[in-house]
Amino acid sequence: MSNCFSLLTLRREHSNVDLYTDDFGFDILINQLNLPYGDVSLTLNSLKNEDHRLWILGKIKVIELQEKPFVHVDNDVFTWEPFPKSNQNDYLLVQSKHFVPDNYKLALLEVQKKLTNVPLPLNKDINEYNFNVNVGIVGGNDIDFFQNWCNTAKNFLKENKLQITDLENIGYFNQIIEEFFISCLLSERKNVTYLIDCSNDPNVLDSVLQFHLVPFLDRYIHLVGIAKKNELACKQLELRLKHEFPEYHKKVIDLINSFDCKDSSSLYEKMKFERISKSLQIVYSYKYRELKSLKIKLYDNFTIYENEEDGSFCFIEVDPFSGIELHKMSLKGINQLICYFAEPLSLNELIELIKRNLQINNDIEVRQMEKNIVSSIFEEILLVGSLEIGLGN
Repeated sequence: MSNCFSLLTLRREHSNVDLYTDDFGFDILINQLNLPYGDVSLTLNSLKNEDHRLWILGKIKVIELQEKPFVHVDNDVFTWEPFPKSNQNDYLLVQSKHFVPDNYKLALLEVQKKLTNVPLPLNKDINEYNFNVNVGIVGGNDIDFFQNWCNTAKNFLKENKLQITDLENIGYFNQIIEEFFISCLLSERKNVTYLIDCSNDPNVLDSVLQFHLVPFLDRYIHLVGIAKKNELACKQLELRLKHEFPEYHKKVIDLINSFDCKDSSSLYEKMKFERISKSLQIVYSYKYRELKSLKIKLYDNFTIYENEEDGSFCFIEVDPFSGIELHKMSLKGINQLICYFAEPLSLNELIELIKRNLQINNDIEVRQMEKNIVSSIFEEILLVGSLEIGLGN
């Protein structure tokens, strides 16, 4: 589903998307799913006997083959607007720029300690590194920049082929060679466009995971790291594929069924899927300002109780078919906003209510408050499935 949705959203904004794969990928993506890629290369067959934990080898192999301006996109990246372009020869495009995570620093320290002939950009004092990038989307016009990265990375890997297996976490090592190394090279460049700049606010990076704000606020999704195994994220991926490209959703389901995989979802899980699908249709049908005027209400199988002793609120989800209590959660902080939707209420009405109660007049604070409210409520609508939207104006 991820390969399908990534390709199809890219094709909507860009006329041609090429595929680099191996025989196994070709069989699934081309022979069985018949996905509309442009040129298809089987160059990754050459990595058959390599250590498959070193997934960076695939990206190096593909990028070193590029001879003209390109954008490389991971197959768990989904887009709702075209990438910016430039005619300048030194132009580079990168998904996001953000702080250096602590686990990357530890991984780099291990690389510096255990491996030999570490490239100079990766061999500085750890405190000298100011930022890191995510290259789920990366490319541009400067082919020499990428050739330099590929050649240096390949030589480093070749010289340390045996020692790499002794590293504590090969996964992080891949990211050091990919993200961290490219970050070092980018630090010396000026003509770089970052689709998302998190250098001043680390929380901005969360936007690449916020399915519930697409397409009316956010334009890119990248299932980074453990998000690939997050149940809510995977369900959102299926919902979006089914809504935007139903014929390909059916192809994937048919393929899965051919493996004799049975759907173990309960009646309520299937109901919730359809509820969220209905809300999704509304989200795609209205502009942001229109969505804020629609009434929203709590579904009947979600209940809010107030604790008379301390005045706290408890949020309970019950399976309407079996009557079994599924989840029980204390509502704290911004999550308490859901209490307002025991009766139909629009986001515009809620925003005005909160603004009056908190006496917020500063425009910047108002915009931030609105963003927080909208994110919290649409999370309940499209991820949790506790709220119904579209009850009229």
